[in-house]
Amino acid sequence: LTNVEVKVIDSRYQNAMVFFNNTMVLTTEVINANSDETLKGIIAHEFGHIFNKDILFSKLLFANALVSDNLNGKTNRFISKIYHLIIRNQKVGGILALPMMFCFFPYFLFYFGMLMSDTVLVCIVVTIGREQEFIADSYSSKLGYKEGLLNFLYRDMQEQENLHQIMGIYNVTSAAYESFFRTHPASLLRIARLEKNA
Repeated sequence: LTNVEVKVIDSRYQNAMVFFNNTMVLTTEVINANSDETLKGIIAHEFGHIFNKDILFSKLLFANALVSDNLNGKTNRFISKIYHLIIRNQKVGGILALPMMFCFFPYFLFYFGMLMSDTVLVCIVVTIGREQEFIADSYSSKLGYKEGLLNFLYRDMQEQENLHQIMGIYNVTSAAYESFFRTHPASLLRIARLEKNA
């Protein structure tokens, strides 16, 4: 891997990420809170995203989100204008209410169709994104940094359990719950996949 720029930003949160231009960003907290072995595992995981070209997928998602938001915004504004025209102008509204409803009914269908397509897209994105995390974990393991990454994942799992207890949330540490609500796969699932591929 070449042309990878590594930057460090000051933050009290542990995080590591890769941006569109192959720039890897590490927070000061992720550096300070982890041993050298664990940090190597984390960095190798991020290199896995670069090696697997996951950033290209992110670019496509970003472009799709821009187009979708633009279309949804324009349709929503159009429907709002028609609605206020009917409500505010009783004379026009009384005479033309039914014809106008028929006229912009297709826009309603289009708007809700876009919402449904966005929902489906989110499900697809989450599924693919989580699989990319598993693949990046595997890449880190192949480079010889499996134990370091496992150390981080075990600690992350423990921290999540502690957070749930503090918040008074029970029975939420199951793999199914975590897998559904988190953008990344649950640490438990990632650990299991790493151990299985040993």
